[in-house]
Amino acid sequence: GLIDEVPTLIPVEACGYSKLRGYLKPVYLGCTESEKSLLADALRLTIVPRLRQIAEGAVRVKAPYVVIVGDGAIGEALKELYSLGLPVEPSSATTYAAAKYVAKDLGTRVVVPLTGSGLKYVPLPSELLDKYLFGAL
Repeated sequence: GLIDEVPTLIPVEACGYSKLRGYLKPVYLGCTESEKSLLADALRLTIVPRLRQIAEGAVRVKAPYVVIVGDGAIGEALKELYSLGLPVEPSSATTYAAAKYVAKDLGTRVVVPLTGSGLKYVPLPSELLDKYLFGAL
């Protein structure tokens, strides 16, 4: 195979919707505890029926923390990915922002799947895209 062992999986959650922070050390990127992400819609979970099982699994695989990402960091990641010719959905930009942090913090290579074309966000309120992609208010 390509790898000899299963890599460490790091959970990533949207700011304001973290359910794992009670189980793992939270690392906040570009958010405060009271902020709620508007961009990471696919990660805005309010009901997690298997939360305990998920948390126990994360602890079992020795995840050092959960990365909780806010719209500021998501916007920066979106800009970077767009500049690289990768128009992805904001949830992918969320995991990309977390992956950059993890790579630096743990001093290791990381793999992050980038999904979605980002095209369904074109009709998103243009103020959000303008604010986070182009810096306009």
